Amino acid sequence: MTAEKNYSLRAAKQGRAELGELTDNFNEMLTQIQQRDVILHKINDNLEKRVQERTRDLEAEIAERKRAEAALQDQFTRTKLLNQITHAISERQDLESVHYVVLRQLEDHLAIDLGVICLFESAAETLNIAALRLKNPLLAGKLNLHEGMVMSLEQTGLRVCKHG
Repeated sequence: MTAEKNYSLRAAKQGRAELGELTDNFNEMLTQIQQRDVILHKINDNLEKRVQERTRDLEAEIAERKRAEAALQDQFTRTKLLNQITHAISERQDLESVHYVVLRQLEDHLAIDLGVICLFESAAETLNIAALRLKNPLLAGKLNLHEGMVMSLEQTGLRVCKHG
């Protein structure tokens, strides 16, 4: 009975004398043990649920911290890139070389396939391609872009950008 932890079995009462009283007391003890066992199972189930909930909360907190760390790392990387670009620009005197340095830095650090710097002419509402870096030669034929090319805002689809 106790090896199997089955406390629902009861001893059969045999007589009224001391043996019967002992049987009643034994059965009462089994009832109390059975009730405690049920309570302990409920407490254990409740603890397991709380542990699972806390584990989920901690996993969510860890994931959020990792996202925040990644965002900080991205911000640090962008700041570092801007610092490198600023440093590279400060060594240049002419605008053309500044354009190429900026595009090269962006290409090296952001893995872009196409970098274009356009100068906006507000009176004519056009963009003039001042610098162009094309990392992927397969794009050259598809895009048909070249330095010095002038495009209207309508052509580029950037008119909405003019107004914010």
